[in-house]
Amino acid sequence: MALQSTLSVLLGHGLSLHGAGVLEGTRSDVYDDGGPFANRQQENGLDEAFLQWTHRPVSAYLGRVSGGIQKLNNDDFTVLDYEGALQSPTGQHQLHAHLAHFDNQDRDDDRDMAIGSYRFWWWERDISVTLSAGQFFDEQLAGRVILRRYIGDVIVGLFTDAMRLINRQVDCRSVPR
Repeated sequence: MALQSTLSVLLGHGLSLHGAGVLEGTRSDVYDDGGPFANRQQENGLDEAFLQWTHRPVSAYLGRVSGGIQKLNNDDFTVLDYEGALQSPTGQHQLHAHLAHFDNQDRDDDRDMAIGSYRFWWWERDISVTLSAGQFFDEQLAGRVILRRYIGDVIVGLFTDAMRLINRQVDCRSVPR
């Protein structure tokens, strides 16, 4: 078990600093080297730090450029990331692009990611459907379908990834829709 603290500071003109750190609490032997969850163990220290610039050149488009460091699967990466979203005037339809380059600082394992998505919001039922395709972080070319139902601040989701078994996802967080 670990505690993660996140801090975001708005600097003005669309710039912000974002950081997260982890403090390890207790550890079970299943997280030790050779254990079934060894690749999921948390280590004390900085988990991620980014400088981000968010811009809205036109009212229907929102873009964000990020650069920084991030720990993924116990490897340290330098990350350059771009996300852009184009939304219909009613907000019912959204096109989203996510491009990223991950430069591994620990070994020769750089990765590129490029994902395109379409999201449909069914406002009357508080339901969204997202269709995504592209090259994901694990360098797999895949597609993903996500169905989400919003109940207050709770998001209940169901998704399938690359035609694998259906996974269940439940997020309990306050997020603006």
